[in-house]
Amino acid sequence: MLISSNFNVSSTSSVTSSKLVDRVGGVPSSFVIDDELTPADKGLVIAATGSLNPVSSTGVMQINDLALQIAFDRSSGYLSGEVDKSYINDLINQEKAIPASNNGRNGIIPFSVLYKALAYLDQKNATSGTNINTTA
Repeated sequence: MLISSNFNVSSTSSVTSSKLVDRVGGVPSSFVIDDELTPADKGLVIAATGSLNPVSSTGVMQINDLALQIAFDRSSGYLSGEVDKSYINDLINQEKAIPASNNGRNGIIPFSVLYKALAYLDQKNATSGTNINTTA
């Protein structure tokens, strides 16, 4: 699968997560992550991960797992509206469901990133009046 970012960097990735494949159903052969993310998505990803840049400060190519998940879900039609607490809580529950018997297998998106995303949504919605995302 060809995945690229808004920085004209592409890489071949063998994404084998059943979570991604199940949601997408038919994973597209290629797409540009940046094209799938809304401005609000980008703000959330930056707040939760610190960067949207696909190249680290040391020059190593890296994939932002949260950005990739949101982009896949948007591309597949699974996610059409704003990312809300319900969506993030769904990702958290999926990460928790990974069997402990998968020795050495870490989740796709670190819990620390997902909890930062929830905090960002809480902060963002606290200033906009009623928080419709409180029952996630």
